[in-house]
Amino acid sequence: SLLVVDNNQVLGLIRRNNLLKASTEELENPVSSFMERDFPVARQGQSVEDVYAGIGGDINIEQVPVLDENGGLVGVVARSQLTAATGPGSTTPESAPPPEGRAPINQGMTVKDATGSKLGNVTEFDFKSDGQVETFIIEHGLIFKKQKKLPGDLISTYDGDDIHLAISSQEFSMMKNIGEEV
Repeated sequence: SLLVVDNNQVLGLIRRNNLLKASTEELENPVSSFMERDFPVARQGQSVEDVYAGIGGDINIEQVPVLDENGGLVGVVARSQLTAATGPGSTTPESAPPPEGRAPINQGMTVKDATGSKLGNVTEFDFKSDGQVETFIIEHGLIFKKQKKLPGDLISTYDGDDIHLAISSQEFSMMKNIGEEV
């Protein structure tokens, strides 16, 4: 997610997935056409547990802006920090039971691109409150294993032990690996 800021005041948030799904023509629209004005915020001095509780555990953005007493932006709390701080409340395969009606994703599933070429295997995943995949991690590479964290919105279909993405292998290769600088 991207924060839209003016004079240190957070005006809104743009979800990465909305930009990825937009057509070339839509990307010519002003930022305000993609911006959401209703999103969770944290206050400086709040504990991570309080922030997590305040948003009801529904973390569907990559970062929560942290505001000072005047509403000015002083930083962000990453979703990974919020889910890590909740311990058993996070939704990874080993730490908590999956939500009812969840997407049929499991560790070890083969991930394929839009043409059916193998990209790698699922190692971790997180769920949204509605049971759909929020994010998932793919381990890829033959000799030097690397990982990419992708949004669940890139999943096109599930077919047995295979997950098909809505992107090509070229698009996949252009996405950064976990731990890489942009």
